[in-house]
Amino acid sequence: CRESLQRSHGAEAPAGEMARFAALLALLAVIGLCVAEDTSVGAEESSRKLLSEKKEHERGEGHKHKREGEDEDDEDEDDEIDEGIEPDPSLEVYSDLCEFQEMSGGREGRERRGPVFVKLWEWNYVDIARECREYLGPNGFDAVQLSPVVEHMRGHQWWTKYQPISFGLETRSGTAAEFKQMVAECRAAGVQVIIDLIVNHIATACPEASDDGSDMPCIGWNGSAYGKRQIAGANGWDVAGPDYFHHRQGDDMAGACGVGAPDYLCGSLVTTDCSCCHCDLYGMPDWNTGLHEVRAIHYRHVKELHDAGVTMLRIDAALYENVTETASVLNQFPWDYVYMEWWGEYPVGIHDQYIGNYRDVALRWKITNRLASEKNLSKFPEVLDINYGTFGVDNHKTIYPMAFHDQRTPEADQEIATYKNGLEYHQQQKFLLAWPWPDRVLLWGGFGWTDGEQGPPGCNPGHDTCRPTSVFGGPNGEAQCLDTPTEAPLPDELAQSRRWVCEHRWAGVAGLGGFRGA
Repeated sequence: CRESLQRSHGAEAPAGEMARFAALLALLAVIGLCVAEDTSVGAEESSRKLLSEKKEHERGEGHKHKREGEDEDDEDEDDEIDEGIEPDPSLEVYSDLCEFQEMSGGREGRERRGPVFVKLWEWNYVDIARECREYLGPNGFDAVQLSPVVEHMRGHQWWTKYQPISFGLETRSGTAAEFKQMVAECRAAGVQVIIDLIVNHIATACPEASDDGSDMPCIGWNGSAYGKRQIAGANGWDVAGPDYFHHRQGDDMAGACGVGAPDYLCGSLVTTDCSCCHCDLYGMPDWNTGLHEVRAIHYRHVKELHDAGVTMLRIDAALYENVTETASVLNQFPWDYVYMEWWGEYPVGIHDQYIGNYRDVALRWKITNRLASEKNLSKFPEVLDINYGTFGVDNHKTIYPMAFHDQRTPEADQEIATYKNGLEYHQQQKFLLAWPWPDRVLLWGGFGWTDGEQGPPGCNPGHDTCRPTSVFGGPNGEAQCLDTPTEAPLPDELAQSRRWVCEHRWAGVAGLGGFRGA
């Protein structure tokens, strides 16, 4: 892939010269001197000319690094896990972001795409389709990531969408028809769709469910029934009884083991060896993907997504899934890009070989540290030395998010990148776009919260079948998003407001996305 790109785009400038030039531009972007303000569809003519000739930046090299708190013996143990694994071509990743882009896109409809993705957290499908048509596509964003798209348990909290109770596509974000129409409209606008795929577990049962599994009194968001360690499904083919989930020997109503906070281990030293793959995560019944019947259900679900036009996946709870069993389902389809929820573990070689890329959350910690929380200003220039995130994860096998839902704080915190930090957060996401080293980045477009449990605007306690309010709720149908911040942190009345924030729409983001593609 790299060789073909080099042949297509010619010789590159000397590495040292390019690095110095890129470092200068990135630093200027951070301090506000290089603000390419293209927040609407119509860009300035000068920007169009600048962006008309694009060039792929040289891919960086990853660096091995020992995990924090891990001694040398542990590192050797990780390395040994991969020994003896024979590659199976039938399971290997189908494609790895080579020529993944749509045939046309960008401001002029024919520009090369730079891998800039955005997660529109808990937006409804109708709004996502409009955002693709009017903002993401025209401004050159490559893909939009959605919250989970299958029927979930009832509740107003954000995490209810991560507790599926069927593989029906009716959720609080919209109907199955609206979902499929959104995918089609985004694809037509040159924006691919990333689905947050949950095939690790189902929801925990409601309090009314019998412990012996004799009933299914719980009702999902769209009316599907479920109970303790069983679901009635929404399609006929997604019915699953207790025997479809990992369980104790001789007792299919009890999980085989449990895993969760604070260490997210199940008695083993590491999670990358799949020692916790048969455990219930936070008590949620764990699919037994070793069963052909379970893989057949997952295949039907994944096929429906692919048939609708979905081309990219995020694999939720990837560390707790059997790699080859999951790959045997996923890799029957030609995905353009797949990445895994990853928390900084040292890779052992099998996950990226069979499933996809890693999510690297360490890079954003380094950026926030150097640009905000570090009090010794003499260390500020070290931001230009950042050239890896998680130890051992190669840059070309990684996606770098600016923010993510599992790490948010009720108040502004300089060490945690959220909109509550105001201008500081905005500078950090602009730096992530301007810094040429990361191959691909994931921005955030979400909503405001006062505590970490809250769901989107429109979902409040007591409204268990709520729907998010529209982002485009202005008097004339315009987007009602938080204005670009001018101070850090945000004033309390803004930081604590329950509204759509749309960080990806802040001034300069679209312009720097175009700069990144150039």
